[in-house]
Amino acid sequence: MKKFAKIILITFVATILGISQVAAAEIAMPQANENIDSTIARGTTEMVNNVKDGTVSAANTVQNAITNGEIIGSKTKSQLVEQKEAQLKTIEDYKAIYGNSTYGIIAYILNIVRIYSIPLGFLGIAVSAIYQFVIGNRHLENQRKGFNSMIAIVTLFIICQVLPLLFAIIVKGWRG
Repeated sequence: MKKFAKIILITFVATILGISQVAAAEIAMPQANENIDSTIARGTTEMVNNVKDGTVSAANTVQNAITNGEIIGSKTKSQLVEQKEAQLKTIEDYKAIYGNSTYGIIAYILNIVRIYSIPLGFLGIAVSAIYQFVIGNRHLENQRKGFNSMIAIVTLFIICQVLPLLFAIIVKGWRG
């Protein structure tokens, strides 16, 4: 079993770093008399040598980022910060609209659920239709399973779409 685990580890390291399995074996399991830094340097040299047609592989990009001490690029960092600020502004807008922090956060969460339920609902309906109409032609128990799951998914889809509206009507309309 240990040999199988070593093979899996070597294959994983080779795949992630984009190097040969021999170099991956040296990185994953260095010899006792060898320095780990020199082993990683040899693996890095092999990754650089793997560059073909003037393109840089993802493994080289990751290695360069780690070498430079930068895990996330500066452009990506700024995009993440902008997205975070936009979401915080949206939450503050909901809090201002509903006049309460708790109601604003609940309204924001319900809106996110409403948005993400659309693609998930269509995906669930497609899988249920496959179970009902394709697999169900040969296995009748799968036909019922597909039909029942389609009813459940459509019901949840409708609830996810209507719940933010009901929340807004109840909180803003009846509360005042």
